Amino acid sequence: MSCPECGGVIHEDEETGELYCLKCGLVVLEKTPTLEPTPHEIFSDDKRFGPKLTRLLPDSGLGTLIKGGRKSFSRIHNTISSDGESRSLRKLLSEVVWVSSRLGVSREVSERAAALCRIAVSKKPPRCPLRALAASAIYLSLKEMGFTRTLQELSAAADIPLSTVAKCLGFYVFTLGVRNRQPEPEAVISRIGNALELGREVCWEAEQIYTKLRSRGLTAGRRPVVVASAALYLVCRRRGIRLPASRIAEAAGISDATLRKLVRAAANIDGLMG
Repeated sequence: MSCPECGGVIHEDEETGELYCLKCGLVVLEKTPTLEPTPHEIFSDDKRFGPKLTRLLPDSGLGTLIKGGRKSFSRIHNTISSDGESRSLRKLLSEVVWVSSRLGVSREVSERAAALCRIAVSKKPPRCPLRALAASAIYLSLKEMGFTRTLQELSAAADIPLSTVAKCLGFYVFTLGVRNRQPEPEAVISRIGNALELGREVCWEAEQIYTKLRSRGLTAGRRPVVVASAALYLVCRRRGIRLPASRIAEAAGISDATLRKLVRAAANIDGLMG
């Protein structure tokens, strides 16, 4: 290819993509298309195609943000571009973000909770505060990923009564069929032990007692947090650690009567009471 003016040699600038004549400097073509990645794409994590996909946004991050100069335009746009279900989903996902920030959970947990909320909105959830629906979804996501958080903690973080959160939890479990996974005993014992500032040896011994209680059938029909609390209480009595049952029950989020009932049932097992 030669210059149409002087017949000189045409050169391509690799940075700008321009084609120009080396003899007279005439720019034949300002920019040529290229399939090669730009330096911005090679050396930077920021891509030019927008934010990452996320379930925490109603449109999963695929929508186009329209910023109007007047508030009325934005209000009209939101009204005509979404139906009632979409508006409920938008509010519900914002509650997921709010409760997640209060609890300090990871983004993976929030993403999983957002997926559950999308299913819940499409299945006509019960009449309850959206924040309670978001809190119960986060609770199920935490349990699915192996994290130990009690329903009382979720209720306190969301500032919603425990009975309301439990009602929404029942909707996920019984209506939608979401599995309510039980946490591992070791994780529950470790969480309660850390809250009470007990050593690792105490927690390890409590795990052994938990295994004995399971072999005797005392864990059937009882939540792992109840059995873990009883195991820690028995270890404290065996080691002479003066720790009242009420304090262990408070750290575990259960009632004092529930803990003492299991301790009395375990009193007949040899080697547990010390």
